[in-house]
Amino acid sequence: MGTWDVGPFDNDTAADFCGDVDEAAASERESVIRDALQRVVDTGGYLEAPESEAAVAAAALVAAQCTEGAPADSAYAPEAPLPDVTALRELARCALDRVVTEPSELMDLWTASGGESWRATVDRLRTTLLPQPPGARSRPDDRRFPPALAAAMAVPFDYDEGEGVDFEPFSAFLPAEETTDWLRAWTGNPDLRGDDFRVFGQDGTGGYAAFWLVRPHRSLGDQPVVFLGSEGETGVVARNLPDLLWLLADGLGPAEAATSYDRGDDRALRPNRQLAAVAERFAGDSRRSAVRVVESASREFPDFDGTLRKLCR
Repeated sequence: MGTWDVGPFDNDTAADFCGDVDEAAASERESVIRDALQRVVDTGGYLEAPESEAAVAAAALVAAQCTEGAPADSAYAPEAPLPDVTALRELARCALDRVVTEPSELMDLWTASGGESWRATVDRLRTTLLPQPPGARSRPDDRRFPPALAAAMAVPFDYDEGEGVDFEPFSAFLPAEETTDWLRAWTGNPDLRGDDFRVFGQDGTGGYAAFWLVRPHRSLGDQPVVFLGSEGETGVVARNLPDLLWLLADGLGPAEAATSYDRGDDRALRPNRQLAAVAERFAGDSRRSAVRVVESASREFPDFDGTLRKLCR
C-alpha cells in the first residue's frame, strides 16, 4: 500500500493528494478536496484503495478546521494555506462511511493486517465531522500558527534604527487569557473577551498585530490582520494571510502599514528576500504589492477604528 503508519497522511497516495492540493491555485484547493470526497461517495461498486486513501486525507483536512479536530500538522499534509472547508464536513463524513463499507479494498487490506488502530483513526475523524451544535465556532482556541504564518514568523526582522521593520514575531498566538487582559487594558472595558483576536507579534512599543476573527465560518487564513498600537493607533493592514505574507515580503510590518505608511510616508521599501520566498511558497498565486495590500484592507474595513472606539470605556 506504500503505507508507513495509520494516520490519514501516512501513505504515498495521501502524500500525493496533499501535493495536488499544494499545487492547485488558491481558488481551486477547496475543489480538489471536494472532488476526492465526492469520488468515493459516488462509487457504488468496488472501491479501490487509492481513492479511499485520498478521501481519508481529504476528510482529515476538513476535520482539522472543526471543533476538537486534530491539526493537519503531518510532514506530508499540505503546506499551502487552505480556504474554509468546514462546509464539506457532511460530505467528508459520508466519504469515510463509504471507505469502511463493503466492497472496499482499503478496508479489506487493513482488516487482513489487523487494522484496529487504522479503524480507530477513521472513527475519530468521523466523530469530529459530526454536525456542530448551534453557535459553535470552528477550532475556537487553537493557538498554534498555521504553517504559512509559522514560516514567516521564523524569519528575522531588522529594525535598523527605524529604517527597517519594527516587528517582533511571537512563536505562537498569545494565550487566550493574556489576549483578554490586553484587550481589556487597551479599551478600558472589563467586560470584553479576546476571543475574536489571535495576536502573533508586536512592535517595539508593545503595539499588537493580530488576526481579527470577523468573518463567520471562515478559516483563520481568511481573516483580516489588524494592528492596535500602544498609543491608540489602529488599522486593518491586510485582508488575509496571503496578503500579510506579501506585505511583509515588500518590507512593511503591521505597525508601518497601519500608521506612517498610510499617511504618505515616502520612505523607500526594502523587500525581504527570505519573506518573499515564504510568500511565493504559500501564496504564489496571490502576489500583491504592499500598496495594494494596505489599500484593499482599508477599503474593505473602513470603520475598524470606529468599531474599536465603541468598545472603549
